Amino acid sequence: MGEEVEVLAPLDLDGLAKGYIADKGAEAALRAGARAALVNLGGDLARKGPGRAEVLVEAPFGPDNAPPVHRFLLGEGGVATSGVRHKGPHLLDPRKGRPAFGLQATVLAPSALLADGLAKALFVLKEEAFPVLRAFRARGLLFTPEGPVAGP
Repeated sequence: MGEEVEVLAPLDLDGLAKGYIADKGAEAALRAGARAALVNLGGDLARKGPGRAEVLVEAPFGPDNAPPVHRFLLGEGGVATSGVRHKGPHLLDPRKGRPAFGLQATVLAPSALLADGLAKALFVLKEEAFPVLRAFRARGLLFTPEGPVAGP
């Protein structure tokens, strides 16, 4: 108690909201009569209904629309990415009280809301987060300076 934390990066308060809204949008599409729905809110994806969608993951740096570096098949659930490509350092590492160092983390989970939260955890905790992802039936792809690490 009594500790102060100086925030050196802007806070991203929409991180979990995008996943939640994507999930609700896909659910609304099914209620309106769609057989299946895929909602993409700028990289946060929610998919509901039969079938699968191929989700392509871009490298953390490089030109837009470059060839993908990884592919996920998404049934029902969500995919979210946290990284520095578009926003710069913006995720706070609460253990250190300053922005987390990293490149990019992408998570496929049972919902977009869960994928959103777990992508941030993977970005901050790195490989230490893989047991947490496993507990939530999620998979992740972490980009490190040495290359991509997939798990679990």
